[in-house]
Amino acid sequence: MIPYTTPTLTITITGDVDLTEADAVYVTITQGGQIVTKTGEDVTVSEDGASVSCWLTQSESLAFKPGSAEAQVNWIYTDAETETTRR
Repeated sequence: MIPYTTPTLTITITGDVDLTEADAVYVTITQGGQIVTKTGEDVTVSEDGASVSCWLTQSESLAFKPGSAEAQVNWIYTDAETETTRR
């Protein structure tokens, strides 16, 4: 992560997943003790549902040191018929 930038992160999801039907998608970036989570309008799902993109504000990118960070994508599906939630 490079400080003073507003990077766009794009993450490809492997496996048989279509995030276009997800009720919520969360992207969490961590490095050391710093954690930034993006959701809602801050996360864009690709048309094929196989990748997500989000961008960090300058303030958020300043929370990280130069080097690598970890990213995790979580999502929630709710079955309207049974009102059950899958993650």
